[in-house]
Amino acid sequence: AYLNLWMQSDTDDILDALYQDWAGTAIQTPEIYSFYKTIKTDFPETVFHGTDVGHQYHTTGERYLAYLKENGMEQSEAYRLTKEVIEQGKYYYDHADDVYRENTMTKNFIKEFDRMEHTSVMGIYGSLHTNLSGTTYNTSLPCMANQLSKRYGTSLHTEDLSLLALTVEPSRTDRMFIGEKEYEALYYGSQDLSSIFEGYLYREFWRLVDAYDDFKSCKTTGDLLPYNNYPMLIEQGEILVIDYTKKDGTVERQYHRSDGNMWNGVEITEEFILP
Repeated sequence: AYLNLWMQSDTDDILDALYQDWAGTAIQTPEIYSFYKTIKTDFPETVFHGTDVGHQYHTTGERYLAYLKENGMEQSEAYRLTKEVIEQGKYYYDHADDVYRENTMTKNFIKEFDRMEHTSVMGIYGSLHTNLSGTTYNTSLPCMANQLSKRYGTSLHTEDLSLLALTVEPSRTDRMFIGEKEYEALYYGSQDLSSIFEGYLYREFWRLVDAYDDFKSCKTTGDLLPYNNYPMLIEQGEILVIDYTKKDGTVERQYHRSDGNMWNGVEITEEFILP
């Protein structure tokens, strides 16, 4: 709703405020800002529909409520829906409940889509929500697209575009000792975790060159990481090193191996224990 106000505005004040609200998340990037600007310039007929829980309920949510109050709209459906989405966001963050979020996203999508009647829509979501046979993170519950496919059948089409955003070339080459052996370690950057995992800031990724045979027999821990969690392309027969930096400054290092295994229909790497 707030983006729709911005689409009709002569300024970018609303988008600028939203961009500040996204601080600390993965979507506060110049590319995302430019993406929205392109929509307003090139596709002015676009209408936005929100279907997620209220992630920025204490900033965007409260600011939009204030706008509605200022315009005498406290009895409107917009006000009621805003309050509802704010409560959804509060519950999700208070309980860190991914199952609740996935079910709520599905319910919100159905409500928004069915009220439009015979209109085609395009939704942009993280790939964990769009796998037609996928499950919710760390559960066996069907993800949003999986649930929606049971309602809409072949009318629903999904396409995973995450590969287009992957880093193809490493940003630098490091040297890494494991035991007494030195490996060439290709560095692929970091991912912000501050809004995803409590107590963590970010994680960094390396690929060890010609290391698979040295670790292919190491015992795995059962900790799995889907390929789409990595910022680069993953192939079978690779060794990956991941450093998790916590808010207290400590670093947890994990070693993962790509054996070509699958979990819930997606390719995964598995953490292993050093010999």
